[in-house]
Amino acid sequence: MAWALFATAAAGCFTGPINHPPDIVISGPATPLRKQPAIYSAKATDRDGDRRRVMWSRVDSPCADDTGPDSWPKDWMTSTGDETTLMLDHDATNAPFCLWALAIDAHGAKNADHMAVVPQNQAPVAQLAVVQPEAVGFTDTGGIGKYPLYSTIALSGSGSTDPEGDALMNQTWTFTHVPGGYTGSLDNCNGSDDCFFTASAPGTYAISFTTSDGMAAGKQQLTISVEEDQPPCIEMTMPDYHITVPIPFSPYDPSDPNKMMPPTITVRTVSDDGDPWPMTSTGKTTLSWFVSENGAPFFPLFDSNATGVFPVTSYSAGTVLKVRLEAMDRTKKPPSGCSQSDDRCPMVDGANCYQRVTWNIEIR
Repeated sequence: MAWALFATAAAGCFTGPINHPPDIVISGPATPLRKQPAIYSAKATDRDGDRRRVMWSRVDSPCADDTGPDSWPKDWMTSTGDETTLMLDHDATNAPFCLWALAIDAHGAKNADHMAVVPQNQAPVAQLAVVQPEAVGFTDTGGIGKYPLYSTIALSGSGSTDPEGDALMNQTWTFTHVPGGYTGSLDNCNGSDDCFFTASAPGTYAISFTTSDGMAAGKQQLTISVEEDQPPCIEMTMPDYHITVPIPFSPYDPSDPNKMMPPTITVRTVSDDGDPWPMTSTGKTTLSWFVSENGAPFFPLFDSNATGVFPVTSYSAGTVLKVRLEAMDRTKKPPSGCSQSDDRCPMVDGANCYQRVTWNIEIR
């Protein structure tokens, strides 16, 4: 004979089995990155073995101290399964919020868990670069590039980025190191993506650049090496160094052989760091011409404001001339490294660039 046991109430009435609400636990990042996707899981279990479903809710404010059933959210996103995963998109991870998961069993018993989520902001990535001029001296073996003395060095922070795509603001630029003797400043800089300065002293400059997204700042320091003062360089002339001038003058114009003109010596290019030529104000590159007739000592032909053209005129047949051009910059006097008897005075860098050039001219 079989017997069945039932629970009885105090008054002697029969009752049904006791149902337990499910348990639920949320897991996932409490501090995800702002505007980045985040994944959360809810593990729901039921001691009675009842089927259960899970629903999610996100409250766009910090979690309240009271987390009892009366404080549970009213609106839920429905999902099913013992272990449910929720992926929050970029927009949902921008500001602090309270994440809830609700488990409901087949008999309607409920339980909830919540998590305080505080997205973290990432600082901008500051990117500082020289946009002009180009550095010289880079080599395949890792040589260090340097910038010309007296050049205007233009900088840009426009390559800076923010991981969350926030607008960048409050750019600041600061010299953290300058070489001895430098008295200049950074110009047109603060609050802008662009900045420049004139490298009027050789040595090392260090510039710190900072940009902000309004919550955090990104910083980069750039070190710039500026060359020592270089001698002036007479790069190209026309005609060549040895000239025979017939009397009367014959046509001499490489671009137009039929054009009659007195022969001239024309300096095409003079370069020297950032110094222009001819001299237009104190402290620029200057050109000086000297002439020697028939072996006599050289004497200056023009003053220091000389142009780059020497006309070969007013000399009688049989005259042997030496015409010398010397270039001088604001800190060095030519020639550098050669004696007054040398007709060519090359720069230290090589024989194709000169501080002094002498033409030998025969008048016939």
